[in-house]
Amino acid sequence: MIERTAMKISSKNSFDRLMQYLPHHYKNMDAPIGTSIKVMIVGDGGGSWIIKRNNLYWEFGEEDTENVVYIDQHIGEILFLDEIDINEIRQYWQITGNHELGSHALRIRYKTYLPK
Repeated sequence: MIERTAMKISSKNSFDRLMQYLPHHYKNMDAPIGTSIKVMIVGDGGGSWIIKRNNLYWEFGEEDTENVVYIDQHIGEILFLDEIDINEIRQYWQITGNHELGSHALRIRYKTYLPK
């Protein structure tokens, strides 16, 4: 088991605040128009967010997609706080569909979008 001293952020509200920046986080990721990706943070404090590429930028969408990122909420806490390397926790996340698009979601960090 991974032991870290991450501050507690595993609430729906905390993850939701960070995921509001997901379209901006993807702004430099090129993909065909209509491509979408879903991020699912699994656990009581988690949730799911879908973004879709339109002709100019990424925006929130509603359609389900084959491009899905699954990550445990407790592992998401320490990963998004940048307290652990993504390769140390490989067994705690999964990507279906486009791996390049999915792995980009795992690189979002609180310190970039929600600094103290």
